[in-house]
Amino acid sequence: MKRIHFLEIGDEPWCPRGIRRGVTDYCRFVTEHSCLFNAVAPLLGDAIRKTGAHRILDIGSGAGGPWLRLLPVLRKQGVDAPVCLTDHDPNIEALEWARKRSGGALTYHPEPVDAVKVPAEMTGLRTMFQAFHHLRPDQARAALADAAAKGQGVAVFDGTRPAWWLWPLVLIMPLRVLLATPFILPFRW
Repeated sequence: MKRIHFLEIGDEPWCPRGIRRGVTDYCRFVTEHSCLFNAVAPLLGDAIRKTGAHRILDIGSGAGGPWLRLLPVLRKQGVDAPVCLTDHDPNIEALEWARKRSGGALTYHPEPVDAVKVPAEMTGLRTMFQAFHHLRPDQARAALADAAAKGQGVAVFDGTRPAWWLWPLVLIMPLRVLLATPFILPFRW
């Protein structure tokens, strides 16, 4: 896979936790309200049936990803697999908020989970929504190899691709974040 690995401030260990939390909250807000990933529900349903998975293990969940909107769409298609959210730096407050909002349909793992070395007891179809591009190429290969070695299916949905027309959207990102902030829940200063 050809790609350029860009620095993302929220991924850096020196980035203040409050900024990292704001980044994950904003990403969840955008994916949830855009319903961008609802279109992949049939693919996920097929993957669950083909792999025989009894649950979904979401890797790199941030603040909950698209699951609050995607889970009901999957259920309408007859797929009722529990979803466990994980992250290398779990945003517990946001993950707990998502769990409550889902009526307990979403759960989360409170400890850090490394996509490259997922604990063997954490089974299920591994999904990554807008998270795979955070891995460097060697990490991406290792994450896929880890899933294969443990007999777990993988479904990656990542729309990141360099294109000239995206740069204006990147440049106005601070304005978009500022306008969206009052609507992002759970609200925190």
